[in-house]
Parts: sequence; structure tokens; C-alpha cells
Amino acid sequence: MSPAPDRRFFIRLPLYRSLVCLPLVLLAVAGCGASLEEAIPSGWTLAGRASAVLPALEQLQEIEQTPIARGAAELQRRIQGCELFVARCPRAEDSEGDRELGGETTVCRLAETAECVDALPDEVAALGAGSGWVFSYQAPASLWFVARGSRGDDGALTVAADVGPVGESGALSLVLPAAEAPGPPRLSDKGALLHARVRPDGGLNIARFVSGGGWAARMYRLKSDLFEGKALAGVWELAAYVPKEGEIIPPLALAIDVRDPDLAVTAMERFLSELEATWPVRRADYRLGDRTGACLSDARVLPDLTPCYVADGEALFVGWNPRSLDLALSGGSPGEVADPAGSESGGRIFFARFPDADEVIARASGALAPAPATSYPWAEARISGVRDGDAYRFGLVLTPR
Repeated sequence: MSPAPDRRFFIRLPLYRSLVCLPLVLLAVAGCGASLEEAIPSGWTLAGRASAVLPALEQLQEIEQTPIARGAAELQRRIQGCELFVARCPRAEDSEGDRELGGETTVCRLAETAECVDALPDEVAALGAGSGWVFSYQAPASLWFVARGSRGDDGALTVAADVGPVGESGALSLVLPAAEAPGPPRLSDKGALLHARVRPDGGLNIARFVSGGGWAARMYRLKSDLFEGKALAGVWELAAYVPKEGEIIPPLALAIDVRDPDLAVTAMERFLSELEATWPVRRADYRLGDRTGACLSDARVLPDLTPCYVADGEALFVGWNPRSLDLALSGGSPGEVADPAGSESGGRIFFARFPDADEVIARASGALAPAPATSYPWAEARISGVRDGDAYRFGLVLTPR
């Protein structure tokens, strides 16, 4: 039997700071059509009215001791007093000696290139299309994106972003939305930290990410009917919840829509049998309301991990442990994601609940001294996305506290 994990190994803040960065990551993968792609300046560009950007920079600096906060402080210092500004990083081939990102673009400190200008370059002004600021990236045969932001009278930050090209085949494809609606959510958002529902443009053939005889293929044997997508309907939904006292990992639940419920359960049971044959875990029947399934006990590889699943005629539900499934399925009616009708893929991040979760995890981690409380500048982030022709279109609204 594997030894119990050392709880002190788990550090509380990076998990939540990574969730804070999620909307910004989506901006960095955020698209229109071929004509827009051709209009994007080479490399990285951030430009606009300083007055539209400075409030957001002040908010980002509240996420202390992070690269985002440091970059925001540097950009604020450089554009304070500007009416208009431009910051640009060229492609690697245009800037000899710079390190490359993905073999295509330079890794430069974009904030350190910012300068005041009397007028925005024509191509940048055209991309901005009257918004407060524009953020873009373009390199040949690579991902490109354009994000345009504005600030409402209520202080909310609204961003419209476009990304291309379509057809990404890597793991990123799991979060790039299809044109088809994912349908209404199945999991509760009561007490949720994060709740997302997505119909990926490339479907849910997870097995394609596991090749050959590598460790993942050997340990989990993902080349099954379930993970090759034969039983799946191509939609996933994820929720993370505020932990209770003593929990070091937030309760996590995943819903996967199924095309063939009987095949899905058969494949899941085969998968559990393979895990039992590979690892010192034991299967036990499990029931939650009218849904039946199983749990694996003695999975002592991560704190509180007792993975369970239940199924009904529409979906498989997988939880970090029984409490995770109880929160997801018994915590109330399904919550909103992008919209109640489920016409677009999307999600919500409930920043207002993060401080309580931080404190619980800090106590559970056994830290010798409590870390300073983390301040989150927004109450909530709402993200939506849909494929639109030859690109993906995203929306982001950050609601202030």
C-alpha cells in the first residue's frame, strides 16, 4: 500500500492564483477570420487609451507576489500620464538574440516596451475598433488572437476576443468551443469556486493524447471504448467547490455527457477493473439518489482521494471523493455557466469565495506561519465561447467586488 501523502507538500495559493489567471489565459488563446488574421501586426502588441487600462492594472496588482502583478506595476509606471500608448514585441526572426516561444515568437517583457504615442499606428487602431485597448498576437503558421477590452460604468471589465486558426489537435482542443451548443449544465454551482461546461470543437477522444507504451498508457490503459469516445456525446463539465475544514484539495466533480449509457457504464467498469489489476485499490458499489456506480478505496496518492462515479441515462459523473459528487449533484439545481440555456460553452469563476477557501487550505496544509491573505480584485468572472466560422470567439466579463 502506498504511504499517505505528506500534506505539507501541497501549497495553498498557487492553485487559486492559477484560477485567477484562467481568464487571462483564455485571452491568450482567444479569434475572427482570415482577413482579421492578415491584419494583425507581427508578434505581440498591446495598445490603447491609458485611461482605459490603468484601472485594470491597479486591480491586477492586488494579486500580490505574482508575475501578473509585477508586470501590471511596470506597465502602469510606464503609461502613467500617457493619453495613448503602444507596447510591442516582434517575432523572433525580427529580433536577433531574443529567446523564442514555440519557435515562433520572442519572449520579451511586453510591459517594458510600452511608450506614450501621439497616435496609434493605423493597423493597431483598426484592430481596436473603438475599444479602450487591444491585445494581439500573430506569427506565421501559429496561433493568433485579438482581444479588445472596455470598462463599463459599473467598473466591470468586458473583453471580446477572437482566436484562430481552428483545428487544434493537442490538449488545448479540449477547451476550444464548438459551434454547437453544449446544452444546459448538470452540476450545481452552490458553493462553487469554478464551474465550466464545454463542447470541444475536436470532440472528447481523450485517448488520442496518450500514445505508444508511455507511462500514461501503461498505468491507465486509456485505449478503451470509453476514452476513445465511442460512448461519449462530446461535452464535459467541471466544478470545484469550497473545501470544508481539514480538506487540502477542493472537492472536484466532472460530468461527461454520454451517447450510449450502457456502453459508457460497461467501459467505466472495465476501466476500474484495469485499475484494480494495476494498483492496490478496491472497488465498492456506490449509490447517490437514483444514480448508481462505484468508488475506489485505498487510493492513497493524493489527499482525500477516493474516486467515485455514478451514472444516469444522460451522463457519467466522476468525483474526487463521495463528498464531491454529493456537492455537485445534491447541492441544489444545476447552476448557470455561460447562460442558463447552454447555447454557448463557457464557465464562471467565483472569486468572492476564494478567500475562505484559501484560509481552509492554509490551516489544513499545516503551514508553520499563515501566509498573508490574498486579495482578489473581482467578485466573479464569466467566460463564454463558440466557434464562429474559421475561428473561435470568446467573451469575458470581470465583475468588480
